[in-house]
Amino acid sequence: MPMGAQKYIGSQRPKLKNPKILFVHNALVWYTKPFFVKLSKICDVQVIFTHMQLGKRIYGVEIPEENEGFDEVNYKVLKRYFNNIAPSGIQLGLIKDLFQGHHSIVVASLGSMEMLFCFLAAKLRRKPIIFLSGSWGWRGKSSERNLASPFTKFIVPRSDAIVVPGTKHKEYFVSLGASPDKVFIMPYASNIIIKEEDYAKEEKLRGGLDIGTKKVILYVGRLVKQKGVGYLVEAFSKLRKERDDIALIIGGEGESRSELELLSKNLNVEDSTYFIGFVDNFIAS
Repeated sequence: MPMGAQKYIGSQRPKLKNPKILFVHNALVWYTKPFFVKLSKICDVQVIFTHMQLGKRIYGVEIPEENEGFDEVNYKVLKRYFNNIAPSGIQLGLIKDLFQGHHSIVVASLGSMEMLFCFLAAKLRRKPIIFLSGSWGWRGKSSERNLASPFTKFIVPRSDAIVVPGTKHKEYFVSLGASPDKVFIMPYASNIIIKEEDYAKEEKLRGGLDIGTKKVILYVGRLVKQKGVGYLVEAFSKLRKERDDIALIIGGEGESRSELELLSKNLNVEDSTYFIGFVDNFIAS
């Protein structure tokens, strides 16, 4: 949690000694696992996962409830009910934890059904509520996000703090009514460490793609519209006209893959753009 967020809450409420955090999150995925492990070492925190299989829906990866190396984290996975009412169901157990738990701060994500429960419970119990969000104003197809949108506009100005990854996200929430001094930037970080054997893997990859010593532009992530990979392909095509010692490698899967492949063909960079599919997170393990 950014120090600025703690300072703000402390200036408005009695300072909390050794605060107990209730952290409500949708799913555990490989890139958030180190965050929760580290947070548990420095804070008294209970993590509640409300939609553990979201990872399978988004990334196509099965995420087990019993996770290796996660033993030191105080967490539980809630069962979902009424899936025909809300896209991610309704987690009845969450309501009990919010109203009966001995926590002093609630941390949750914006843009989901759970944020409503977290916000109401925190306000009724006079607990600080901090929201995390990576939203920046993109209007997609998610019915859950569209459903939550009016509530988000109500909740944002009344939150104690909002933590976002960048300046564009901060501008977005300020436009929704958040006070600028309540929105804190915590950039995304990578836990990937380059090891000696990775250089051999690089040589193997270069040989397999036949790109030799070309300079590589790399993208790894979901292939969906909100990621803006199409802009990357278009920019690459312009750079490709100026030099021929570059290659674009795109790792990941998603609904936009065929569209992006067609775009690279239409822009005549098909011969130097490589779609390698889903990439396992073996480097970070």
